[in-house]
Amino acid sequence: MRSRTSGIERDCTMELYLQFGYGMMEHSRTLLLAWGGGTVILSPRDLTDVQLTRLGRDLANIPGARALLDPQFYLPHADHRKLCEHAYWPGDYETTMFWQGPALSKLLTDLRQLNADIGCSRFVLPGLLASVIDEDWLETQRAVLEEARALGSEASLIPTIALSADAVRNADQIATLIERAESWKAPAYYIVCEHPNGQYLVEDPTWIGKVLELCAGLRLLGSGVILGYCTHQMLVAGSAKVTAIASGTWMNVRSFPPEKFSAIYDE
Repeated sequence: MRSRTSGIERDCTMELYLQFGYGMMEHSRTLLLAWGGGTVILSPRDLTDVQLTRLGRDLANIPGARALLDPQFYLPHADHRKLCEHAYWPGDYETTMFWQGPALSKLLTDLRQLNADIGCSRFVLPGLLASVIDEDWLETQRAVLEEARALGSEASLIPTIALSADAVRNADQIATLIERAESWKAPAYYIVCEHPNGQYLVEDPTWIGKVLELCAGLRLLGSGVILGYCTHQMLVAGSAKVTAIASGTWMNVRSFPPEKFSAIYDE
């Protein structure tokens, strides 16, 4: 596995991206400069808009360096102060109406502008955390992708697939997700999966197997796959031809605890 990225289209080599966490600004600059390029997935939870754009400008001065922005819209009712202070975060989220009207368009327009300010060449789309992969969640995924396509830049779109541990372990739900993704025809996906029982290194072979099945299924559809919040355990994802895994300096960026997006987590 190489540390330097050369784009998500490559089929033969799994890349290592940096998953940004608290205090990683200088780490990111230093590592990408030492690597001669690479990709960092930025975290609005840990950076203000000003810090995001400043770091984006710094990375633009490193040859071969790229930034992606994870919107971290997994839990729209999240109350993490720093995350909710971003301009794109809605102040009056309503579950039933948000994904069907102008609120979704505004969210995507604001996020696209922030991506442009940072200098991101690809647009990671917001995605809800699925406790269950059901029709409502699948329809939301489709609606986000279609609205983003209406804004343009089809080749740059990366839908987020965020799954609870129970959803990952459900064979029927993973099969349904892969089947439905065939009609989405996204160029790439950003996948984040909650670890079962809060484990750092996952001991459940079913969970690991289903993560690999999902990744391999999406790759067979011709889409790139970025697997976020990884420990070294997920080096096995290379066997599923995953485009990149992302990891960082802290345990909470090497696994995906949804509670980190609530205020009580920091306390």
